[in-house]
Amino acid sequence: QLRWGNYREATTEAIRFWLLFRNTLELCALNIVGTVASCALVAYGFARLNAPGKGFWFMVLLSTLMLPYPVTMVPLYILFARLGLLNNYLSLIFVYVAVSIPFSIYLLVGYLESVLDARVLTLTASRTGAQ
Repeated sequence: QLRWGNYREATTEAIRFWLLFRNTLELCALNIVGTVASCALVAYGFARLNAPGKGFWFMVLLSTLMLPYPVTMVPLYILFARLGLLNNYLSLIFVYVAVSIPFSIYLLVGYLESVLDARVLTLTASRTGAQ
């Protein structure tokens, strides 16, 4: 039977809903800041700079997308246990950021290449008088 009182009970009495909701927002915000801060610099380097071995390192980065996450769980657990970071928000944020880095860099490289190419075409067209 549907009762609207169940929602009130779930958010106030049964569990600490608002505390858990706030923790989730904090973790998501830190994950976003960490991912964007680290990936924007690397993606700009891949998209704009001409460095030797750039293609090789980009392929290495993309190959990490093929590594299943469960394969890394045991080594991460051992690493965090040795560092004393078990049951800690810092380790959770580190894992979230580390897992999202390869795909985020891949997306940002494509975006920056398209934006920078459009900007170059616009600047070239304006200098030559083309419309």
